[in-house]
Amino acid sequence: MAANATLLDQLMGSARNALPGDRVKEKHWSDDGVCKYYLCGFCPSELFTNTRSDVGPCDKIHDPDLKRMYEESKERYSKGYEERFLDYLEDIINQLDKRIERGYARLKRSASAKAEKMIGNVEDTVRDKINDISTAINEHLTQIEELGAQGMVDEAQAMMAQVEALEKEKNSYGARTGSRVIAGFEAADDFHVKMEVCDVCGSFLVIGDTQSRVDSHLLGKQHLGYARIRATITEIKKSREERRQQMREEYKKKRESREAEKSSSKGRESRSSRSSKSRSRSRDRHQRRRSRSRSKERSRKNRSRSRERRRSRERGSGRDRSPHHHPYSRRHSSHHDSPERRRR
Repeated sequence: MAANATLLDQLMGSARNALPGDRVKEKHWSDDGVCKYYLCGFCPSELFTNTRSDVGPCDKIHDPDLKRMYEESKERYSKGYEERFLDYLEDIINQLDKRIERGYARLKRSASAKAEKMIGNVEDTVRDKINDISTAINEHLTQIEELGAQGMVDEAQAMMAQVEALEKEKNSYGARTGSRVIAGFEAADDFHVKMEVCDVCGSFLVIGDTQSRVDSHLLGKQHLGYARIRATITEIKKSREERRQQMREEYKKKRESREAEKSSSKGRESRSSRSSKSRSRSRDRHQRRRSRSRSKERSRKNRSRSRERRRSRERGSGRDRSPHHHPYSRRHSSHHDSPERRRR
C-alpha cells in the first residue's frame, strides 16, 4: 500500500486528494517527508526490488521537481544531505565487502573439505590395492618354492618375473599415495578453481560458464545496483574534493587580496606620513623664516626709532646751544617782515 501511495504521489502529486477550493501547502525539498537520498541521486531501496538484497519500499516522497529545486539551490551543500547519503552508501558497501570475504572463505573451506574427502577415499582404495598386491606376491613366492622343489626351474623363473612386476606396481601405488598426486586430488583441485566470487555484488560464479549466464548476471538488478552504488561513492568523493580544492583556492585568493590591500594601505600610510612630515618641516621652515623676518623687521624698526630718537635729541641739543634761538623766533620774525617781502 505504501509503495502504491508513493507511486501515486509521483504521478499525480501529493495533493491529489485535495478539493478544488482547498488551499494546498506547497512541498519543499527540506520537508521531513521528502527522501533526502533521492534528492542526492537515488534511493537505494529502488535498486534491489525483488532481489536477495531487497530492503523494502521507501515511504518518503520521490518528486523529480523537488529534486531539481534541490540541485539548483545554493543551500544544497550546507544541509549535509550528501554526507549522510555517502555514509549510508559506504555502510552498504562495507557490509557487502564482508559478505564477499565470507564467500571467498566458504569457497576455500568447501574446496579443502572436498579435496580431503576425495583424497581419503582414494587412499583407502590404494591401500586395499596394495594389500591385494602383497597377497598375490606372497602366493607367487609360495608357488615358486613348490616349483623349485619339483625341479621346474623354467616355471619358477617365469613366476619370479610376475613377482617382480607386482613389486613395481606396489611401489608405484605407494609413491603416488605419499605425494598425494592422485586422480581424486586433481578432481578436488579442479572444483576449487571453477568457482569464484563476484567482486562487485558478491554472487558466486562458475568459471567458464556460458556467455548467456554471464550476461544475465552482469545485467541483473543486484549487480547493476551495487555497481551504481560503488560508482556514486567515487563520484561524490571526487566532487567533494573538487569543492574543497576550489574553496582552498578562493580562500588563498582572498588572503592574498587582503595582504595586498594591507600592504597598499601601509604604503599609503607611509607616503601620507612622509608627506605630513614634509609639510610639517615646510611649515616649520616657513614659520622660522617668518619669525626671522619679523625679528629683522622689529630690529629695523627698533634701529629706525633709535636713529629718530638720536636725531631728535641731537636737534634738541643743537637748538639749546644756539644763543639766538627762540621758539617763536620765526613766528616773531614773520610779524616784522617788510611790506615788500609780504607783497612778494
